[in-house]
Amino acid sequence: EVIGHGSGRLSDRVKGGAAPFLKEYYSTLEEARSDLTARWNIWDPKLKELGLVQDQEAVAKAMYDSTARVPLTQLRRIPKGDTIEEDHQRGRQLTGLYIMDTTGAIERFDRDGKTYMRVKDYQKMREGVGTLLGELMRIKAEGDYDAIKALVDKYGVRIDPALRDQV
Repeated sequence: EVIGHGSGRLSDRVKGGAAPFLKEYYSTLEEARSDLTARWNIWDPKLKELGLVQDQEAVAKAMYDSTARVPLTQLRRIPKGDTIEEDHQRGRQLTGLYIMDTTGAIERFDRDGKTYMRVKDYQKMREGVGTLLGELMRIKAEGDYDAIKALVDKYGVRIDPALRDQV
């Protein structure tokens, strides 16, 4: 949380803070950025060296598996409608669906009439985490409202009510 929310540098244009520039999307960006920072840093060998994690690969894969599944698992918290209102949920869905769409590292599939999501390629997933984290850092640093609006509106807001009802 501290590293995720406290990292990055702002440009001179937004040196007083990015929130006024990113408006209603600021909190979603911050939640996604925080989660992505953890998912990026879990692979850092320093964590193991400091004794903060023992089976680093297993922990990292578990975190990535959770990221892949969250667009499904959090649907049970949205009992009606077709939109996500809460910023943590928007950030988590943004992350999972963006990585699925841009890297192919996450696979959505059906089995026996039920929908599942899983990580197909952990290395591609890490690349997607890095790419999205870098873009969110840039957006915050520059106060790029149009870019965060496009990302959140595309990946973080809408749900499929039929899929939610299945879950």
